[in-house]
Amino acid sequence: MFGNLTEYLTDSQVDFTIPFSTGLPFTDVWSGLPAKLKIRAGVSLPSPQLRSPHLLVQSDAGRGVLPIDFGAPFNDILDPKNVGGGPPFPITFNEITNPQNAFEATHEIAAGYLMFDLPLVRDRLRLIAGVRTEYSYMKLDVFDQLQNKPTEIIKNDLDPLPGVNLVYSPRSDMNVRASWSRTVSRPEFRELSPAVYPATRGLRGLVGDPTLVETERRQLRPALGVVLQPSELVSLSGFYKAIDAPIETAVNVSGSAPQDTFKQGKDGKLAGFEFEGRRTSAFSTTISRT
Repeated sequence: MFGNLTEYLTDSQVDFTIPFSTGLPFTDVWSGLPAKLKIRAGVSLPSPQLRSPHLLVQSDAGRGVLPIDFGAPFNDILDPKNVGGGPPFPITFNEITNPQNAFEATHEIAAGYLMFDLPLVRDRLRLIAGVRTEYSYMKLDVFDQLQNKPTEIIKNDLDPLPGVNLVYSPRSDMNVRASWSRTVSRPEFRELSPAVYPATRGLRGLVGDPTLVETERRQLRPALGVVLQPSELVSLSGFYKAIDAPIETAVNVSGSAPQDTFKQGKDGKLAGFEFEGRRTSAFSTTISRT
């Protein structure tokens, strides 16, 4: 088989940053600190098309055509001098592409965010909080093999994605940070499409699952960073993630030919830590460990 993928991508966005000073009415508490309001709106319009033709290799050896040694290396067997549209060539290719081996898809995302960068205590404590809202419209035009007709797979989601960061600076060269955020992971076209991706001999083919939905992640992340010099730092951070219905690989047993596919797994949790050290010398060195 071989694949032919064509994709057109349009990505546009506009950003605004509005500086202002903090202040409370009738008091000087929390007044005069520099703050920012950031606003962004954007749209992304990818529109890929995929076609995966399948070719059947046939041999006409034994019917008065050129002899060929099928025990030879593949490069010798498939040498151009052996391949043609019929006798006297010993090898021919016939296309056996099925309708479900191709699809057209589009994924439109309109998004915007609103974020505040607020100093709570001058040069010591800062709050960065906001929400990003995404509208996702995904459509696949595929061929339903069971119903023997073209069909559409549509995934339509509206997701508010909040995030909060609290940064404490006990010294000018040290930051202690705690953050919480919500994100989503959407299935890819290949994971949704019922198109069959054949595998080499001995391996299972791959087929998508149109029933998949997006996965939600909630993450908590504390971190400590020390700046040694400009562009040099040492940091230690931890993370905890709660994952709802993650997309995982599975095996679909259908008849005598099992296939790899994708399914929604049980809710999961992930915890760990990361260490990073960055030092600049005659050559740059970065050490990161997860």
